[in-house]
Amino acid sequence: MIRSLASYVLRGPMQAVLITVVFGVFSLIIFPFSLLSGAAIGLVTLRQGMKQGAIVVISAIVATALIAFISLGEPFFAIGFAAIVWIPIWLLAAILRYTISLQKTLLFSVLFGWLTIIITYSVLDDPAAWWYESVIDPWFTPVLNQPEVGDEQRQLVQTFMKESAEVMTGALAVFIMYYHLLMLIIARWWQSMLYNPGGFRSEFCSLNLGKALTLTLLGFGAVTMLATGNVSTIAGHFAVVVFALFTLQGLAIIHSVVEKLSASTSWLVAAYIFLYFIWQFVALAGLLDNWLNLRNYVNKKKSV
Repeated sequence: MIRSLASYVLRGPMQAVLITVVFGVFSLIIFPFSLLSGAAIGLVTLRQGMKQGAIVVISAIVATALIAFISLGEPFFAIGFAAIVWIPIWLLAAILRYTISLQKTLLFSVLFGWLTIIITYSVLDDPAAWWYESVIDPWFTPVLNQPEVGDEQRQLVQTFMKESAEVMTGALAVFIMYYHLLMLIIARWWQSMLYNPGGFRSEFCSLNLGKALTLTLLGFGAVTMLATGNVSTIAGHFAVVVFALFTLQGLAIIHSVVEKLSASTSWLVAAYIFLYFIWQFVALAGLLDNWLNLRNYVNKKKSV
């Protein structure tokens, strides 16, 4: 079914626009459908070029604006959706097509996370206060008002709320980056499935983000500790985005090790299931791999 969907997208511009718009509209009900909508644009761009991808994006905007105007009386939904979903994946796919480098494309994706942080601090005087008052407090207040919640529990929850508000901007930036990268990965997987079976697996298993990104992370960490005010906070958010990107290299290591050792795929399933809880360790492994070459270490151990 997935293969048929990918093949249908590449039959022509009309088919690509149809899939992009339909899944875009469906995403209003079930959000993950937006990933398939963006992946369709990514696949067209990867296979047929930036121009064809742009044609699909523009056509999808016009079609979605028309649908939104007829149903909601508000056509600007399409522009917002394009800015958040379609245009970023189009850019990432174009970069991957012309650089033929997954590493360079992933490094570029960091800019989307950083841009999210910059816009947030440009629009809001105090993002942490806004997150607390507008998002976190409304979520937790009904719980805190329950009579069975004691003073000690209430204090612990309030501390958690304040700490969460401090990191929400960075968390949003990481989500935006991952969101766009997941669309790109789906598109690249579709392309590999159709034209180079197994190619994406090899490309992903060999992923190495490089030492320069590691040094960038250390630089932001130093600014976070030495600077004060918003400069320190923004640098900290920037560092979180960079560190989170290393999760992908960590996952590449896991995939590579499982393949080289001919281990059961249940190890991969377990890794993804527990990724939410252990992502920091996976990211750390990805970071250290730039210096220790962990995958090569597995090769040496296997040959002994």
